Amino acid sequence: MTYERAADLHEGLARYVEWRVAPGSPAHLLPEDGFEPDAIRLRSYATGASLALLLDRLTPGWQEKVESGAAQALDDLLRARLTGQRSGCRDVSMPEREAAQTRAVADIATLRQRRAGRRDAFLALPGWHLIVEIDAGEPLWPRGFDLMNVERLGPGEVLHSRYLALGNATGKLEQLDRSCLTVAAGDHPLFTGVRQVTIAGLDSSPSVTESDGTVRWHFTGCRGGFHKARLDRRHRATVILVDANP
Repeated sequence: MTYERAADLHEGLARYVEWRVAPGSPAHLLPEDGFEPDAIRLRSYATGASLALLLDRLTPGWQEKVESGAAQALDDLLRARLTGQRSGCRDVSMPEREAAQTRAVADIATLRQRRAGRRDAFLALPGWHLIVEIDAGEPLWPRGFDLMNVERLGPGEVLHSRYLALGNATGKLEQLDRSCLTVAAGDHPLFTGVRQVTIAGLDSSPSVTESDGTVRWHFTGCRGGFHKARLDRRHRATVILVDANP
């Protein structure tokens, strides 16, 4: 809820400004059947802007409360305006609540199946794999990623389908226009560090050099290098094991 409200406030208001600059009917951005269950950020673009348009109509000057920090959530502003005003409003009925809950349960089950399928399909891509694995010590930290092209596939696993940059004190890696799968080192999928990165579906064995404990690679869409690292070649996989202990 905290994340969704923050996205409504920041991303939704950016979309609201866009609508105000280029007026037009925004209704098409609120699909009748709603958004996919994992489209939280995309949904916030529309819901945040829609809340702002309602506030324009019902609470002129609401922007000052947001800019001053007096209001932390758009829905709170709207709720405060509507409290006690029942005209034209009705409560959501119990059958409607139950139907929404049933649909939510089904959507989540479908989402889990889809994510499991995507994970299996990625790891089963034909060709070679390049795997960077923290053997010991400091994990890899996010230095850049495309937040519109990430998908959480399972506990601690994130599929990056466009861009990712990671690094620590011993080196870094960067990939662009390739898909890769990261495995978390801690509780958060990314922000507590990454312990493993897999790039799958390479046409051939990646060109990797090893010299005096330093491993480097550079091929189309991916480059990187780590000190205190060693190669471990497995069946159709090149594994770079990094010892990041100080």
